[in-house]
Amino acid sequence: MDDKQKKIIGYFIEESKENLQAMEDGLINLPATLKDPEGEGINSIFRAAHSIKGSAAMLGLDSLKQLSHALEDHFRVLRDEPNFPVDQKLQSLFLKGCDKIKELLDHLEGPDGLSPQIAAAVMTESQPVLKELQNYMNHLAGQEPAPGVSAAATIARFQQEVPHRLRDLLNLFKQPDSPTSRQNLAVLCQQLLEMGSGLPPWQALLKDVKGAVTNPNNSFRNLAPVVIKEIKQAQDLVVAGKGDGIRSSATLKQLLPTVVVADPIAELLAPTGGSWEQLGDRLGWRQNGTWLNPNQLQFSGSAPEGHLPAPIWCPTGDLPGHVQALMAKIKSCK
Repeated sequence: MDDKQKKIIGYFIEESKENLQAMEDGLINLPATLKDPEGEGINSIFRAAHSIKGSAAMLGLDSLKQLSHALEDHFRVLRDEPNFPVDQKLQSLFLKGCDKIKELLDHLEGPDGLSPQIAAAVMTESQPVLKELQNYMNHLAGQEPAPGVSAAATIARFQQEVPHRLRDLLNLFKQPDSPTSRQNLAVLCQQLLEMGSGLPPWQALLKDVKGAVTNPNNSFRNLAPVVIKEIKQAQDLVVAGKGDGIRSSATLKQLLPTVVVADPIAELLAPTGGSWEQLGDRLGWRQNGTWLNPNQLQFSGSAPEGHLPAPIWCPTGDLPGHVQALMAKIKSCK
């Protein structure tokens, strides 16, 4: 980082600390802040978060941008709904979010700067706080507004917030592929998923999107057009009141990681080479490629314990366990 960049970062840190202090001052007594007849108190908090977000975006500080953006979205709700119920717990959750912004700024100001690894770690630690904040906001809002008002609020939120998240996703797709970039993509997907509380089809889609972006086999170049299109189409359906029609496309499904289903039979046969024929050859149950009849088999009563499977009428009733024991013994047989 050259001297000019250091100076710019220094200005950003100084300004962000002032904005963070403005947010905390307003949050210390949130009920009184919201009672301001001119609305200046909540507007000041909102503008402070908005300023940190915008400056962080210009400097490419994605973690600070995402965290301040998440708080800004909640402050917007309080600004637009002056009668929104607030209490001590909500106030505390907001302040915890501010603490995470301060933590990022402290790292940025430190001698080692804000490394991608530290930024990702702080964002991961922030997710439980943001999730609890979102859930509690939903809880307070659900005391219980009229269905029409609730639907209108959901539509308004999707219209305002989803485009911002899509731009954030697009900016991340333009960055070099790295574990940190993938982690940031996953964080954004989780935020979008939680935005659709009460919309199972939307949440199912975002789970698939999150699975696709965290699959290292998918390049950002292939992911970007599919992910952006899927989320935009789903947003349009929610806004049109057709959220139940949201479905993951076949193209998106193809980007999900392959799920390997355990095959217990294959596991049992593994010590013998992987087939029943090889098992039969090894035990002498086949000769010249032909299975012997039961009356052709000669069992030794002196065989070591566990080398022969138990009959299905075994008193213990643990036939699978005996077969497992047999396979383990076969593996050690010469």
